[in-house]
Amino acid sequence: MKSILILINTAAFSKYYLKLAIELKQRGNNVVIATDSKFTQELFQLDKSGIPVEVFENDLSIDSDLVSNLDTWCLHPDFDRGNYYGFSGEFSGHKSSQVVERLYCFFKRVILEHNISTCFYENVSNGFAYIAWKAIESENGKYLGLTSSRLPSMCCFSTDDNELADKIEQALLSNTFRADDLDFAKNYLSQINEVEPDYMKNNGLSKVSALPALKKVGIHSLKTHIKYSLGSNSAGFQLGKPIVSSIRYRLRNVYRKLNSYRIKKYFTKFEPLDTQTYFLYPLHYHPESSTSLLGRFYDELNIIKNIAFSLKKGELLIVKDHKSAHAFEDKQFYKKLSNLPNVLLVRPELNAKKIIDECSGIFTLTSTVGYEAVLKNKPVSMFGDAFYKKHFLARKLNGFGEIRDAIEWMKSRPQNSLPADYNINFVASYHKVCFEFKLNLADKETAEGIEELATLVEENI
Repeated sequence: MKSILILINTAAFSKYYLKLAIELKQRGNNVVIATDSKFTQELFQLDKSGIPVEVFENDLSIDSDLVSNLDTWCLHPDFDRGNYYGFSGEFSGHKSSQVVERLYCFFKRVILEHNISTCFYENVSNGFAYIAWKAIESENGKYLGLTSSRLPSMCCFSTDDNELADKIEQALLSNTFRADDLDFAKNYLSQINEVEPDYMKNNGLSKVSALPALKKVGIHSLKTHIKYSLGSNSAGFQLGKPIVSSIRYRLRNVYRKLNSYRIKKYFTKFEPLDTQTYFLYPLHYHPESSTSLLGRFYDELNIIKNIAFSLKKGELLIVKDHKSAHAFEDKQFYKKLSNLPNVLLVRPELNAKKIIDECSGIFTLTSTVGYEAVLKNKPVSMFGDAFYKKHFLARKLNGFGEIRDAIEWMKSRPQNSLPADYNINFVASYHKVCFEFKLNLADKETAEGIEELATLVEENI
């Protein structure tokens, strides 16, 4: 009998993971649920699942025999969300280091007491998941992170983009591909200008609208939010006072709608000239793990400012807004970008792939646009860790002091040295480490694919 720990917090797919846990238990597996707070336990009525539930509480004693060697960076995604949704106070002073140690002790105890061999969640995107990963890893167990692929209707299991990059590299070096891998790659590359990742189709953020603020709230959900927001009650480091976080989340869409009118004046048209050399920087959505966990030490305004002041006469940086992130940042953010020298701030509606064609190279933190660029034979200089970082045309920068060298490298057209069929083999390698499975963010109540996912989990533990 296999022992599986399912992580459940308030992430988008929590209800889906609960259904997966029930399916795995019905198949005879030993399943345990670990949740981040009593709030989550009560919100999703986890005790009704018939599955043992372990609840993290931030007043747990720290076992000196189980102390980790982790720094507090693993909580940065939660801190980043706290800054947007009003619970950054959960991290002040010594609170964060205490949360790290208590969480690590919590997971170590759960893993040892229940003889857990596998931990399931999405790819590591927050402190709860990160520390679970490190705890299961310390016991030679496996972390299965369900990751939506950039390849249509596909997913993979990985902890983070670093592991995924390693898997793709290993498949590439093996140079042994099935016919369906190569056929998929050729067809995918032939449609690279039209294809769009599933998560961009279904995330519900591309349209600027205040309507999400009016979304109906269930009675049970409302009561639970209020209960854990009164007095000293809290949902913990991942949510703070849930009623406050929920209101801030909803009002953010109203603010976005109003702000979209205020910032229009800061955008300019892009009309490429043969006399100019262009580089592209695509803005990211915030907060998300690709920037708050995998883009360590960097913030986008600072990156763009340093690139802008590294450019010479005849060189321009195009900063393209993200259609899922447009107008979420405040007016001052866009004003500062538009005032930078050698920078053109362009609207999110512009086709990034067409802009790529006009550029000598792309600067990015971890953007999917960088992945699309290397597949269009354009060099990419990246500041963070992304799954395509080991591609022939991708280069990781270790600091702002390397920007000018990166500019010269991209202008030297390294794509002229790209090995024959390299991109076909790269996409085939990516396809090889993925499996057909589609996650639909648009429907958080769905049970579609649960049996299929349970089988995939069983095959990979």
